[in-house]
Amino acid sequence: MSPKRAIPHIVVAAFTCVVVTGVVVRQNVERDWRAMLTTLEELRAERLGRSDVREALHGATSDDRAWPHYERALAALRSVEVTNDRSHAAARARTEAERKERDALLADVDAMFAHLTRGAQARDARSPVRFEDGASADIQRLAEIRWTSELSVARAMQLLESGDELGAVHGRLDAQQLARDLGVSPVLIEEMIGLSQLVPEATVEWLADGGANDMSASSLGVWLDGLDALRASLPDGSRAMVGEVEMFGREITRQVEASGRLEWKGFLDDASLWRYGFTWRGAAADYVVRGADFAREVERAYVGEPMRVLARLGALEQEAESDLNPIYKVAVPKISSAGRSRIWNLALLDFLRHALALRLARPSDLPVDPFGFGVEVEHDGAGIRVWAKAHERRQHEIEINLGA
Repeated sequence: MSPKRAIPHIVVAAFTCVVVTGVVVRQNVERDWRAMLTTLEELRAERLGRSDVREALHGATSDDRAWPHYERALAALRSVEVTNDRSHAAARARTEAERKERDALLADVDAMFAHLTRGAQARDARSPVRFEDGASADIQRLAEIRWTSELSVARAMQLLESGDELGAVHGRLDAQQLARDLGVSPVLIEEMIGLSQLVPEATVEWLADGGANDMSASSLGVWLDGLDALRASLPDGSRAMVGEVEMFGREITRQVEASGRLEWKGFLDDASLWRYGFTWRGAAADYVVRGADFAREVERAYVGEPMRVLARLGALEQEAESDLNPIYKVAVPKISSAGRSRIWNLALLDFLRHALALRLARPSDLPVDPFGFGVEVEHDGAGIRVWAKAHERRQHEIEINLGA
């Protein structure tokens, strides 16, 4: 057979190879997609199987769900014209004119506090986030949670002025319980918002101005008991990375079921898609299946002292950024930054508990310094200061000051 006559056979063979390869690739993509759907159901079962019950920080615990009451509290807040400036000023009212403005705002949002108490005293704090809605799921916003925290500080100051110490303490614990319940959310941004409001800036400033001096040892003891219970109810590490993977998977399945395509793929180039059959469905399925295992590694990384935790999270973040699947670069959040924020906020809570214990002459172990240089304590007749210096420029010093 001459070379010229062999050419058509070569072309046919090559074409057949391409067709067969294409069929195999499509089969692999469909196989990976089915594996992803199985993984999503496993993640859902894992999320729903986690216990989200806890006891009230004061008073009797009701057999109820917390979030419906919290949502009513936030709805009452939205019905009033609250702004960052008004909320900030109310929590820092010092002059008679400032207190008058504060009291007017508190009267407008008064309905919020009863709902907040009912939510804080309900036993079931399961997150209401609908993962089936994917990226369009309704999640809590920082501004509203911060306003709730600041207004609870303002109300505590108001109640202390009228002599109602226990009312002031209970109100603070209610807001801190809300922060705690959001801080165990399976959604990372909600977790970070909640943890940031465990000890809000307004509380730190109020204490530094001598706010604790307006309270008896008995009332401070009720607050400390509640904070100890709150701290004991918090998991050691973050659970949210697993939730992030499931949320991503739910979003892509929602898009494919609705339109047959992935709307977010324009944010990425197609250069690496040959590994996944030149289809984003294949890349997305691969991310969810392998990402579930990666997320569990992130959970395990939180075991140990803070500096080692941050080192492990940093290594995992680099691993994600160098992964051959391009989705990792956009879908995996900045887990080292989230870990640093978590550790910092929990340390602030521990510093507050230690300072209150010293004020009450209760036994208390020195809290852990997340920066690795040790915690400093000043305890004299003028007040109590518990702090740790930052070890990096981007970090703020952690300090609780029970001022004179």
